[in-house]
Amino acid sequence: MADPAWEIVYPRGVVGREGRERYRRYLMPVLVPASWAYYGVSGAVRGSRTAVASKQRTAMKVVSVGNLEVGGSGKTPLTMELVSRVVAGGGSPVYVSRGYGGEAARLGVVTVVGPGSGERYSAPPDRGVRFVNRDHPGLATLVGDEGAVVARRLPGVPLLFCRDKGAALEAADRLFEPTHAVMDDAFQSWGVPRDVDVVVVDGARPFGSGWLLPAGTLREPPEALERADVVGAGGIECADDLERVRREIADKAGVDRPLFGFRRRIEFGTEALKGAVAVLSGIGRPEVFERQVAGTGADVVVAFRYPDHYRYRRRDIEWIVGAALGHGADVILTTAKDWVKVAGLDPPPGRFETVRPSLELFGDDVLDEVTKKAAD
Repeated sequence: MADPAWEIVYPRGVVGREGRERYRRYLMPVLVPASWAYYGVSGAVRGSRTAVASKQRTAMKVVSVGNLEVGGSGKTPLTMELVSRVVAGGGSPVYVSRGYGGEAARLGVVTVVGPGSGERYSAPPDRGVRFVNRDHPGLATLVGDEGAVVARRLPGVPLLFCRDKGAALEAADRLFEPTHAVMDDAFQSWGVPRDVDVVVVDGARPFGSGWLLPAGTLREPPEALERADVVGAGGIECADDLERVRREIADKAGVDRPLFGFRRRIEFGTEALKGAVAVLSGIGRPEVFERQVAGTGADVVVAFRYPDHYRYRRRDIEWIVGAALGHGADVILTTAKDWVKVAGLDPPPGRFETVRPSLELFGDDVLDEVTKKAAD
């Protein structure tokens, strides 16, 4: 892929993907044996936890959205799309996540972000549950940056966050009696029962480098797609790309599963198109976001790349604004995931603009079947 036309800037102390790949290649003699050990241990854990999960049942339909590779692949946008489809079909879903980067991911209690304030819940107080208002000023700290974004995008849906997704499902069943629970990043939550597994792959490289952690970026080998019911390929644009992904899955994973593709689109105000812009992101695949912005016709002159889930500080914002102005950019375009953290740091008025994302799906029409009620 050709180098971008804009300058890439990493903050001090941050190593970009290219640098990480160089380190990984240098350390391969050590990392490969570690990957073998990882494969053995994770396989044993997976086997024992899956056996327990198979004995558990819930009245709601549990849909898991996950992937094989670490890093951003579009899991959360797709999860929100599935939740929205359930609502559109007359269902009453809940969203379940670990709440990565927030307090919920570290605590044993379930954090519930509901349609209204905590006082509006009909259920009595529960020692294993804490209720949080959707407009809590520190929501990103409590449930992570992606959790805060989901709270804004799905205002009428109960959200449950916990490091133990099984506990979150039990709380959801007890408090809300939902028709569906859609779990974000749950393919490796082996001990949690589910009815459907939707697995997301990167359409450009469905199995990354082919190596498991830590030598590569795979959490599980390609054969793990045998457990998938549906596969979604992100980052592709047409049916020909989708067929290429289908062939690669058949070749490397040895499975044939219903496959759909999804394109992520973004929108923002027309003011940003009137001059040079900077791009700010702390996500898994910043290069994808940057190309999306440039694809709208915006004149991108510089892109600031921070680590995924980075928690910005005031001095970061001051530096970013100054560096953007130094490149001639008056507007800084950023993701919703980054904005929920930047907004609380009193950024200069008019300097930042958040993009509005959307998904376009194509390929096998399977998601409506995924989101039907269990009894349908």
